[in-house]
Amino acid sequence: MKRYFSFWATAAAAVMLFCGCASERPADITLDELEAKMAQAMDPAREYRNAYAYFQRQNIEEEGFFSKTYQLVEVRFQRPDKFKFSFYDKNEITIEILSANGKAWTIDHKKGTVSEIQGNALEKFKIMLAMGHPDTDYDSLFTKIDMTLTTLDDGREYYKLVCQPALEKSNPIIVYVDKLESLPKRMELKIKTPQGEIKAVNNIQEFQKFNSVKIPALTLVQEGSREYTTRVVGYQLNAHFRPDEFKVPVFDPVLMEMQKQRKRR
Repeated sequence: MKRYFSFWATAAAAVMLFCGCASERPADITLDELEAKMAQAMDPAREYRNAYAYFQRQNIEEEGFFSKTYQLVEVRFQRPDKFKFSFYDKNEITIEILSANGKAWTIDHKKGTVSEIQGNALEKFKIMLAMGHPDTDYDSLFTKIDMTLTTLDDGREYYKLVCQPALEKSNPIIVYVDKLESLPKRMELKIKTPQGEIKAVNNIQEFQKFNSVKIPALTLVQEGSREYTTRVVGYQLNAHFRPDEFKVPVFDPVLMEMQKQRKRR
């Protein structure tokens, strides 16, 4: 089944408006029919599906005890499977997550280190990336998908998709698609952390059109006790990237030490 989620719609979110739902009942359409409706709603001219790349910029805003904090994130994608997420602090890249050729790495630009993402963490990461990838096929991505029709507390009807990954002991990912608009509005999953399992909820509050493509633009996020918003502030299809954009960097230890010394002065 094809779906179009921004990578940050894989992160998580919640609003009290969507807490809980009414009794579930059998869906009145098939998964393939819902897929066709979603494709028409989000990408009627097939611009997204035919694109070879995209660039997205978004802001993360979090309410602190004394003030708000902001973080800029840039997302780059190039077919067939290259993704890069760049996190900024004071206009400098601090952390990047890079995925290419079936592998993924976390790149710490402050420490000058590269850590490969492996095992189950890599497989889970691939699933979340695939959910934000143009032309994703849910049937091949998950071993089982149960679809029902339900009404949430806002009074609207939603198709509820309970998607079970093939990973052993992996929790399902639940997606709610608005029946009237055929747009995904909510995603739920449970995440295992060193502090224990937390619930992550992602509520898409606004969609925005870029050319003919409609993408999630404002998302309210809750991960356990943490709550924040992400807002898309720039989007470009068929963006051009440098040839080395998706290569794992090699840090010069001497240069890194010189940079540290300069910052200490």
